[in-house]
Amino acid sequence: MTRTSPSLPAPTEPEIPPVRPLHVVSPTAQETDMAAAEQAAAQFLHALGISTDSESLRGTPGRMARAYAEPFSPRPFDLTTFPNDEGYDELVLARSIPLRSVCEHHLLPFVGTAHIDYLPGQRILGLSKLARILEHFACRPQVQERLTKQVADWLQTQLEPKGVGVVI
Repeated sequence: MTRTSPSLPAPTEPEIPPVRPLHVVSPTAQETDMAAAEQAAAQFLHALGISTDSESLRGTPGRMARAYAEPFSPRPFDLTTFPNDEGYDELVLARSIPLRSVCEHHLLPFVGTAHIDYLPGQRILGLSKLARILEHFACRPQVQERLTKQVADWLQTQLEPKGVGVVI
């Protein structure tokens, strides 16, 4: 005896937009008050007993303010993800990405390298964008453990890959 079952509709894949452009800006970006930063740098040096009256130190508070403002200035960028139409399923890896940030506990610079990878799911992005994402999160006072998690979480949310790996 042969039974027939009612035909079920074929499962449908969710529609994936062909291109997903994102304008990435830091949620904590604030306007820099360079005059106040220079004044604070001068007060800091004076509190440590360093006079800025000499010719060689007169411009130091301004240089300090500019030196700290540069790594703390997030650079907005556009990031576009694309559908994984060709079904890529191999590891995408960017190795030895130069990293620089500032330790949030001492406000001293730290440098290193990062390795970022992902297993593509439904979306992919250009390899160079992995370094831009790292730079985006490294531009504020930071600890490497949080930086590692921020990059991994962001990639997981935006790409929905099968897996993400971040080593700093």
